[in-house]
Amino acid sequence: KHGIDSKQKLEMIINALKTAGIITKPQSKKLKFYADIRAAASHAGWDEFELSDIDDLIKGTERLVEEELRGGSAG
Repeated sequence: KHGIDSKQKLEMIINALKTAGIITKPQSKKLKFYADIRAAASHAGWDEFELSDIDDLIKGTERLVEEELRGGSAG
């Protein structure tokens, strides 16, 4: 949708979204936090996050997707 190469690493995509003004700096930090949780979970790093972090990840991802699907900005 925004012309960003989706085949890049997730951190690079987040940086590109921030640079393009699609997300704010605080949002990019939050998305990188979510990416870290996802990576820890996929590598069974259960001691690297709390269950409340997972809840935050799910709700934050849902918010971002809903805002993008409605055509609004994430900021």
